[in-house]
Amino acid sequence: MFTESKISNSLKWFMLLTVFISLLTVTCCFSQQNTTEETTSREKMYYEGKLASHTLKFMLARTDEEKRRGLMFVKSLEENEGMLFVYEKPQPMVFWMKNTFIPLDLILFSEDLSIIEIIPDMVPGNGKSDAELPRYFSRNMAQYALEMAAGTAKNWSLKPGDHLDVPLTILFTNEQ
Repeated sequence: MFTESKISNSLKWFMLLTVFISLLTVTCCFSQQNTTEETTSREKMYYEGKLASHTLKFMLARTDEEKRRGLMFVKSLEENEGMLFVYEKPQPMVFWMKNTFIPLDLILFSEDLSIIEIIPDMVPGNGKSDAELPRYFSRNMAQYALEMAAGTAKNWSLKPGDHLDVPLTILFTNEQ
């Protein structure tokens, strides 16, 4: 036989469970909305330039947060798309492929936007622990780095000395 106390406790547990499930549902919906917003905002951040004789569409990574996020979770890139990482001065570069789904070429540039080094075919790191992820080190000091779909550097016959032409006003902001 149920007593009033047992019914009251059961009702409390039921209400707590209902609140928990509601919060979980709201959190999941909010998470999906943020993913959509992030994708949309990335789409709006494209700039245009030329690399050697090829037209290039690229996103910028100027802030520490943008550089940390990089091309994480991006599932595809067109051959003429990429992300340009901007640094204040030339420095040794180290990249990894944390949470990436696609292989990438890394093209490193001097302060005058000339190619100084190309690291082809960086391996996707999605699903790997931080310890398992290879680090890709530059041999030279670089001020800019461009990530593009793997194979682009070869397909475009890019080589050291080729130049990246972009509107210089977009490279630096007060956000850096």
